[in-house]
Amino acid sequence: MDRIDTSRDPDLAAEASFWLPVQGYYAVHGFGLAVVDAREDGNLPTRHSRFLNVITGIICTYFPGVLAATCAGGPEDENIRVAELSLGVQSIRNTNNLTTPDQAFYLPLIGKALLTTHDLRLEANFAEARKTPRKNSRATRRNLSAEEKQEIADRIGKTGVARFLYRLRAKSNYEDPEIFLQGHESAQDYLQYYEDLVLLVQETCRGLRAVLVRLVGEERVQALEQRR
Repeated sequence: MDRIDTSRDPDLAAEASFWLPVQGYYAVHGFGLAVVDAREDGNLPTRHSRFLNVITGIICTYFPGVLAATCAGGPEDENIRVAELSLGVQSIRNTNNLTTPDQAFYLPLIGKALLTTHDLRLEANFAEARKTPRKNSRATRRNLSAEEKQEIADRIGKTGVARFLYRLRAKSNYEDPEIFLQGHESAQDYLQYYEDLVLLVQETCRGLRAVLVRLVGEERVQALEQRR
């Protein structure tokens, strides 16, 4: 992934932050497809939804600690499971989005990012299910029963770092691009956001590369990198 040297011109950070979610997701997507190809012998997912399900499972299997953190389940908070953060759902929900992260307070913010992404996935799947009419009904939309919501929550699987990056990519591409250009108050804020997201993408890619080396060997991975 190409990286802009924002230290020379901090004002570039705003524009760089606009493109980074797209670049970052597809960097992870590329490494992820290579790992899936090595594990599943060419049975590559052609849709983002399937890729995200597969790569989340791989990350949970191979990655250590926080990078393997996930939210799953629902739809009620008592049925949501948070893994690898040692935090409860309510403590995560009580975390202020505007809290400045530091070495003593970063896990709740990671949890907030994942939990919010999981909530949005639940709502999107509920909305899609409501469009499916019941048999012998003329209604174009319908309410979902608690059992139907539970079935959806159980079916959509885990939400981890890959889905968070996909969510940022979707917002930057078409859902809310203005937030990346106008969402921070200063060039320093844009710079910090850019550096933090670059670090997250780099560490995720580094982890996927390590998995690929474990599957096919360092020599083959280096050969692929040289061909690229």
